[in-house]
Amino acid sequence: MGFGAVGLIGNWLGGRWVDARPLAVTALFSVLLALGMAGSMAAVGQRFWLCVALAVWGVANTALYPICQIRVMKAASHAKALAGTLNVSAANAGIGLGAVLGGLAIPQWGAGSVGYVAAVIALVAVVAAGLIGGLGASRGAVPESGGLRRAVRAGPGG
Repeated sequence: MGFGAVGLIGNWLGGRWVDARPLAVTALFSVLLALGMAGSMAAVGQRFWLCVALAVWGVANTALYPICQIRVMKAASHAKALAGTLNVSAANAGIGLGAVLGGLAIPQWGAGSVGYVAAVIALVAVVAAGLIGGLGASRGAVPESGGLRRAVRAGPGG
């Protein structure tokens, strides 16, 4: 129940911040997601810190839903219905791929590794956001008022 409650905060933050700098906000919440997942593994047996890690994970996880949805809808404004369905399909494919990768990690490194493996995958999303931002800049576009690095330094609000 608490995970869902903090999820409301994530939905609100993601929806509020995505318009200003979509890629930077994607990267920010992906980093928080990685920290929450890795932190939950590190905090097993320490109830307070586990709750903190799960709260960070919950906020970041649910913030990414509206962020991804809004980014897809803006990118495909001419085909919003298709874009919306593709976004959900991609999310479901990601859930399936995550289950496969988690299943492969367990015999290799043990069940305690799953959160760390998931954190690495979230950090790959951060790298991808940086590459996408750089790709837009190399094509002459100025993504997000000067790029990902400046946006992350300035923070979500400015």
